[in-house]
Amino acid sequence: MYGDNDYAPYSFDRGGNLGGLYVDVLQEAARRIAADYDVSIMMVPWKRGLKSMETGEIFALFPPYLRKVERPYISVYSEPLYEEVVAVFCTPEAATRVLGQSFPDGYAGMLFANNLGFIAAGEAFQKMRDAGPIRVEDANGTEVNIRKLLGARVDCYVNDRLSVQSAVKAAGGSGSEVVETAVVSAEKAYVGYSAQAIAVTPWANDFIEKLNGAIREMRADGSLQRLMTQ
Repeated sequence: MYGDNDYAPYSFDRGGNLGGLYVDVLQEAARRIAADYDVSIMMVPWKRGLKSMETGEIFALFPPYLRKVERPYISVYSEPLYEEVVAVFCTPEAATRVLGQSFPDGYAGMLFANNLGFIAAGEAFQKMRDAGPIRVEDANGTEVNIRKLLGARVDCYVNDRLSVQSAVKAAGGSGSEVVETAVVSAEKAYVGYSAQAIAVTPWANDFIEKLNGAIREMRADGSLQRLMTQ
């Protein structure tokens, strides 16, 4: 099972030390199905992980949002792990121009940082990006994009609220250097399974159901909520 290597506080790799809220949850779920399956967790850059899901090199990847049209190569999604709040964060100067404006229409002319492979800003945002009113610079991972935002090399950045807050803190920021200007959506995160890998893995459906059962059990006994809020 592979996770996003640069998505703190949910999943990350710091010099070979894996961590994150989703890692904690999935390690506990793996412990509960250990009689049947030996689960290992590794980290990979998000864009590479998605490509490997498409080719079938990776069986399971976390934490994609539900994107059946844009990512048809992910054919099965797990029980939801958590509902993330996706928001727009801007520099204080840019925030004075867009606060109170609708997203994304009111953000014309802004330069956005964006994680490669990240499409949570929505279809309307993508259309404005394609048409030109919104400019976007793609980069690998939240950490890089937060440094760009803190250095005012971009105007705004769309990502999960907890992820942004964690990255700002890790970069030495106080939080006042970025301003949340709009909530885009609340998105549930999952473990996604590759269609190609499932097709050639005899035990795939059994594993998926057992892991789902462990996640449901954790939700019922309160351990899922405890791990996600620790």
